[in-house]
Amino acid sequence: SKQAYHHRVIANFVHSHKICNESALLAQKQVHRQLQRADQQAEELQLTHLISIELLMDMREEYRCPVITWNPFLCTLHHRHPRLVRRLCHEAFAEILLYGSEHIFRPKDAGDRMYFVESGHLVYAPHVAASSTIGFPSLKTLGKGAWISEAVL
Repeated sequence: SKQAYHHRVIANFVHSHKICNESALLAQKQVHRQLQRADQQAEELQLTHLISIELLMDMREEYRCPVITWNPFLCTLHHRHPRLVRRLCHEAFAEILLYGSEHIFRPKDAGDRMYFVESGHLVYAPHVAASSTIGFPSLKTLGKGAWISEAVL
């Protein structure tokens, strides 16, 4: 199977490069997630051939809008310009799945996305200038209904 092949590729790479078990496990989980996502995208592509684009847009709005409208700005935008938010739900928003200690961004990464916690939780370590505190920054745990993005400026 496709999954077994990808797992063998990772196992060979891990063995030949003497990669630690933790990194190997994360790689296996990411492969599994990517294969799931590829299957999901293939199903959505098939759906685009079976239903109208208008119905697909309606469906994406139906399942994405409850999540994005947790954000006050997007909630207000939805009330004032529902057709715009419908289009955003179709064209601009996408689901990502994360496992364990995966990072979605790190200090000094470009701030080009906003993330919504739909289920589970994430831990955020706000970047604090080295001169302002000693030790580690405080960790913030964000759960369902939270949103986060790295500051652009």
